[in-house]
Amino acid sequence: MKILIIIPVYNEELYIKNCINSFINQSHKPDQIVIVNDNSTDNTEKIFAAAPGPANSMPPVKSSNPTFLIADTHLTKSIDFELG
Repeated sequence: MKILIIIPVYNEELYIKNCINSFINQSHKPDQIVIVNDNSTDNTEKIFAAAPGPANSMPPVKSSNPTFLIADTHLTKSIDFELG
């Protein structure tokens, strides 16, 4: 079983590191973590980029409408390809 985590964010620099670490420290580790950045104006994206392991398997997705982007065909194909 492959595990994919999708995290929608907007100015979450105070919490994103703990959120990612929480997923990474689970007994069933995620194969991939995708961040959908809704145009954050803080350091959320930099913190995510510095995260270890599965968090860096796909670059952050930027959108002003994350709900639409998650359903977007391009993103879906990218995730399917990455998880094989």
